Formats: sequence, C-alpha cells, structure tokens
Amino acid sequence: MLGPIEARVSDARVVILSPRQRALLARLVLDRGIAVAADALVEDAWGDRVRPRDARASLQVQVHRLRALLGPLGAHLITVSAGYRLDIPPEQVDAHLFESRVREGRELLRWNPRDALTVYDDALSRWRGRAYAEFADTFAQPEAVRLHHMRAGAREERLEALLALGETTRAVAEAEALISAEPLREGPYGLAMRALTLAGRRGEALSIYQRLRHLLAEELGSEPSPEIRAVHLSVLRQEEAPSVAIAGGPTLRQARIPDVPAPLNTCVGRQNDLDALDRAVTASRMVTLVGPPGVGKTRLAQEWARTATARGKVAWVNLTGARNGVDIPHAVLDAIGCPPADRGEVTTETVLKAMADRNLTVVVDNCEHLVDQVAGLLAAVQRTCPAVRIVATSRERLAVEGEHVLVVAPLDTGAGLSSPAIRLFLDRVAAAGHPLDDLNPGVIRSVTRLCQRLDGLPLALELAAANTATLGLASTVGCADLLWLASGRRSDRQSHRSLRSALAWSYDRLTADEQRVLRRLAVFAGWFSVPWAAQVCADADLPPQRVPAVLASLVEKSLVGRRPEPAPGGRGHSLLHTVRSFAGERLDEAGESDHLRARHARTLAGWAEDLTGGEAVRMATSRQPAPRHLTPMPSNQRPVISTDEPSRRSAWAVVNRGRA
Repeated sequence: MLGPIEARVSDARVVILSPRQRALLARLVLDRGIAVAADALVEDAWGDRVRPRDARASLQVQVHRLRALLGPLGAHLITVSAGYRLDIPPEQVDAHLFESRVREGRELLRWNPRDALTVYDDALSRWRGRAYAEFADTFAQPEAVRLHHMRAGAREERLEALLALGETTRAVAEAEALISAEPLREGPYGLAMRALTLAGRRGEALSIYQRLRHLLAEELGSEPSPEIRAVHLSVLRQEEAPSVAIAGGPTLRQARIPDVPAPLNTCVGRQNDLDALDRAVTASRMVTLVGPPGVGKTRLAQEWARTATARGKVAWVNLTGARNGVDIPHAVLDAIGCPPADRGEVTTETVLKAMADRNLTVVVDNCEHLVDQVAGLLAAVQRTCPAVRIVATSRERLAVEGEHVLVVAPLDTGAGLSSPAIRLFLDRVAAAGHPLDDLNPGVIRSVTRLCQRLDGLPLALELAAANTATLGLASTVGCADLLWLASGRRSDRQSHRSLRSALAWSYDRLTADEQRVLRRLAVFAGWFSVPWAAQVCADADLPPQRVPAVLASLVEKSLVGRRPEPAPGGRGHSLLHTVRSFAGERLDEAGESDHLRARHARTLAGWAEDLTGGEAVRMATSRQPAPRHLTPMPSNQRPVISTDEPSRRSAWAVVNRGRA
C-alpha cells in the first residue's frame, strides 16, 4: 500500500492487477477484517466510470479473478452475506509493518539511538511512493494522509537518533532535505537548529529560525510554534538542546558530550605512566588508577584523556561533589551528554539504557568516598555495554570483575636535574614567578632534600613550590612542619588545598580501627613487619590477631606502602614521610604518643634479644665492642626505635639485613 498498489505471492512474484482489482484490493485492505458491502465496493472500484448493467455480477467476477491471482492469500478473501471481507494477517501488509517498525524505533530512540536508527531506516525503506497511489485522492484519502504524516514523523524521529549519536552533519543535511520537501512543516526546522547548535554553528541555527519566521509570516500570517520558539531561545541563551524521552524512566536531554577538563599546567615525569595506561586500556575494558592522596591520579587521567579524545569520544565524570549513591547516575548522565530534564531520582537502569551500544571511553574521577556504589554501577556497565571502556581513579581498587589495577607511584626523587620530582618542583617554582636561576650543587642538594621529604608527591611539590616562591628556598627547606610546607592553594577543591587536608579527607573516612592503627604506625620510622605492627598497635579493643586485616585494608586504601616482593615474614610495609607526619599529629592528639613510642622501643628491643639470644642488648648496655657478626647497619638503614637513652644504646643491635 506504500506506493502503487501491488501484491506479491509467496515466491515474491508481483501479481499483475487491473485497475478495478487494485481498487478492490485497496478498499478491502483499508477495512481489513471487517465486512465491506458490495455496493460500497462497486462505488470505489468503478468510481466515476459507467457502471455495468449488473454491477453485483461484475463485482463477483472481479473478486473471483482477484482471489485466483492472490494465490495462497486468496483464501483470506471471504464472501459474506452483505459483501466481502479480507482476513489477511497484518504482517502481510507493508503499511502495518511500517507502523510497527516506527513504534519499535520510537521505543529504542529513548535509550538505544543506534538500533533505533537501523529500525527507522528499515521502516522508511518500505515506501515506494505516495501511499495508496492512484486512490490517495478518493476513497483512501484519509488513510493516505495519516500514513503520510506518520512517514514525516518517522523521518524527524530518525533525525533525533542521528543527533543522539552525534551525527550532526548528516542531521543538518537531511533536515534541509525535509524542509525543501515540506517548507511549512516546522519540525525539520527545529531539528536543523538543534543539529547546527550541537555542531557549534549557532549563527546558522539562528538564520534557520529567521527563514521559518519570514516564511510563516508571508504564507500564513503566523508565528512559529511555542516548541520552535523554545528551541530558538535555547540557542540564544547557549543552552543545551531540548529533551528526548527515555522509556521507563526520566526524560533525558540529548546534548553534546562535555569536553574533558583542560589541563592548567604541564604534565612532568609521567610519560612512562601514560604509556602504561594506554597499554592497559587497550588490553582491558576497565582500568583503575590507584595511589595515595596527592600522587597525581587525576592529573594523569586528565593528560591521558586529552590525547585519547583524538581517537574517540571521551566522557569525564567528576565525582568530587557526589554526596551519596543517588548523585552518581546524575553525574554519569551529565558527562555522557544525556542530563535528566529534572533532578529527580535516576537509577542504574537509566544509565545503562543511555549508554547502551555507545562507543566511548568514560573516565570516572575520585571514586574513593563512594567506592561501593561506584563499583556496582561500573560493574553493570561492564556487563551490559560492551562498547564502553572505563578508566577510574581511586585511592583503592574497585574490586570488580575484569578490573585492571594500575598503581600510580610518587615521582622519582633521585638526585640530579633529570629527576622527575625535581623537574616538576622547578617548573612550578618558575610558574609562580620566582625561578631558581642559579642551580649550583648546593641548590640542587636542597631541592633534592625537599623533594625527598615530600615523598615525590606531585600535590605536595606543587604546594611547596608556591611557598618557595614566597619564602625562598632556604626557609622552605628548613620548615619543620612538613604538612604546612605543602599548603596554600585557594583554587583547589577543599580536600586538595593542602596535603594535610588531603590526608585528613582520607583519614576521616576510615573506620575507628583503621584510624587507630594508622596513627600508631607513625612510631615506625622505616620499614616494619606485620608482627611488629600487631604488637605495637594492638590494645584491649583491638587484639593482635585483628591488626593484620586492618593493615591490609590500609594498604588497599593507599595509606600504607608495601614492598613489591617482601621476604616471607620480613619488613614489607612502611609509611610515606608525609603520611607518617600526619599520623603522628593524630597520635599526639589522641594522647597516645609517649605510650606507643615506649611500646615500640620494647617491641624492637625484644625482637633484637630474641634474634641474638640477649647478647646484643647486654653488650649494648655494657658498652663493649660488638662482635663481628653484630656489626651495626649504616645509620640510614637502622629502624629508629625510640628517643630514650637505653633504646638508643640498643638500636645498633638491630643487625644487618641478611641476619634480620
């Protein structure tokens, strides 16, 4: 029916029908399943032509011939008392199939625009001309007009799918074609304006509106509809495009994916990490960057995303402002260019529908404070959105299936101007307006010492560089308060204005047992073993057997460091200088400092006695020379036990590494 009336039998052979047979077939299809009176069929089949003397007999002959020509379908042409009825199945009529596919496309458009585009193309491909062709101006006129408007609507909805997929150039071209075909139909004008706006061509979008406005004024003496005026207003205000509904959920606006945040400074010393991240993303659909506070996870992800945008679409999800799990879907939808029309609750299912079959990379930044909720959402995306890749930053791994964890380490603080930490520090000092021009050996040693005190943490180095520009290098290096040294930048979010605030942000989110163990670990000046930690940190509320599990949790949260391959039972854990300084403050505030340092001294002294059978401690207290096999380690390798005199005398009893 979608063009010249045509019938095909089961072998796809086109049946040659006479004009009267085509009229009968069209009239019976219009009222499919309903009896049509013989007089009505005669009226429509002969029209203005002279009717035969025995019209009913002639009608019977035409119906008999039509039934024979239709082959197997002829059995559905049934004679009834008042006339005839065609009980042909709906799926045998192209007009019905077209309507069915349009409804299917409309449903898909709300959450899967790529599949919707395919369905709309299939539906529109069934058209071969004007619906009901030669009868569109007579008895089939109402149905022909209805199908025509449905076809025009399907074309516009197809353009919605193109816009949702970011195909703005195709959308503009096809919208202009629709405008040329029907200049007074307003829908294509609105679609063309939206497509041009998403393509950054706002001036052309405004000219489209003016063209429509002048045409309506001249032809009809009217103004554009409120819907088109709303689109025009959004273009003037540089707002996002109007909305498209999502089935079974809130209405989502289709907008351009926001750009990845532009870096505000150079990325120093991270080329190897960028290469490793690139390889990881190629090999795995989900990569999590893990590291301690201030190590530069966000900056690394930002630098990688900046280069990745040249290879495909990248959406940046910033969870810094997310207060609970409800905020996460909103943040994701905003980032992928499908923000909800209202701020009502959206679900994981809404996000999955909006991301289905999208080919893009999503970078989810700052997951640590909502790690369980983020992990649940991203695991669902992994399962249901095979074309989506994920890069997440967190202070602990998300622990979902298929996750590839990439540990981001502090910058190397090795001596020399080739050290990444030193290069970063000098770059940021110069950016602050006070470059260190005289890089003599003494200055390099001072800068190296400063970078080592700050563990090579990029955040700490950048903050210290600002202090250096204000106070000078000597005063900065001599600063006793390590955490004050790394502070003082207003532009950062609250948790990154100083290293102390960054660490406090993580500390406040620990459990009571985790806080207790972390602050007590501050008494260890170097590497320590799990048994040492259990003996020193345990108390009546936290038995020694529970300490290893708490320690493991702190390692997961990047607050305690771990050697890659510690010897079995050996000293495999330590704190960064900056973390130890912060934990020491918390230890003093808790009033546990003196007690814990004394316990620490007793623990290591007891360990030394067990190791040597008491010989080392007896000789240390008697000040006799140490035997050859108890030669002390170099001072920079000894664990600092305590500050009291007896412990200092026994410190050298903690012997060389091999014996330890």
